[in-house]
Amino acid sequence: MKHILGRWPTWGADAGLVVLALAPPLVSQVYTDTTDAAWAWFAVCGAVAGASVVAGRRLPATAFVAALGTLVAALVGSSLEGVELTPLVLLPLAVLLHGLGSRCAGWRRTVLAVGAGSVMVLAGLSVDRLAVGAGGFDVLSVLALMPLAWATGFAARTRRELLAAAGERAAEATRARRLREEQAALRERARIAREMHDVAAHSLTLLVVHAETLRARGGELPA
Repeated sequence: MKHILGRWPTWGADAGLVVLALAPPLVSQVYTDTTDAAWAWFAVCGAVAGASVVAGRRLPATAFVAALGTLVAALVGSSLEGVELTPLVLLPLAVLLHGLGSRCAGWRRTVLAVGAGSVMVLAGLSVDRLAVGAGGFDVLSVLALMPLAWATGFAARTRRELLAAAGERAAEATRARRLREEQAALRERARIAREMHDVAAHSLTLLVVHAETLRARGGELPA
C-alpha cells in the first residue's frame, strides 16, 4: 500500500497530462468530421499518443518518434480516404516535444529523433501530394510552431539544472562553513588544553619548589 501511494503522484501526473493532451482534440473532432473512418484514425492516433505521453517520462525520444510516425500515417491515411482529422490532433505531439526538450539530456538522441521525425513528415507529405494532389493535408503551418514546445521544455530543463547546481553550491558552501567551524573549535580546544597544561605544569613546579624549600629548611621551622 505504501509503495502504491508513493508512486501515485507520478501516475496521477501522467494521467492528467494524457487527459489534457487528448481532451481538446476529442472535442474538436466532434465538430470536424464524425464519420466512422475519421473516428477510426483518430482512435489510432489517440491510443498511440496516450501511450507515448506515459512512456515519454523514461523514453522521450522513442515516444516522440512513435507518436509522430503514427500521426503522419493517420494524416496520410485519412487524407487518402477523404476524411478529415482535427488540427488539434497535433497537440499530444507538442506535449511530447516539450518532454523531449525537458527530459532528453543527450543532444545526439534529440537530433536523431527530430531528424527521423522530419524525414517521416516529408515522406508523408510527398506520398499525400502524389496521391491526392494539392488538396492533401497541410500540417507544415502547425508543425512550424512545434519547435516552441521543445524550446519551452529545454528552458525548463536548463532551469532545473541551474537550480540543482545552485543547490549543490549552497550545500558545498554549508559543508565548507561547518568544516571551518569544526576546525576552529578544534583549534580552540587545543589552545585551552595547552593553557591548562601550562597552568598545571606551573602549579606542579611551585609545589616541588615549596616541598624542596620545606625539606631544606625544615630544621629552622618552629615545632
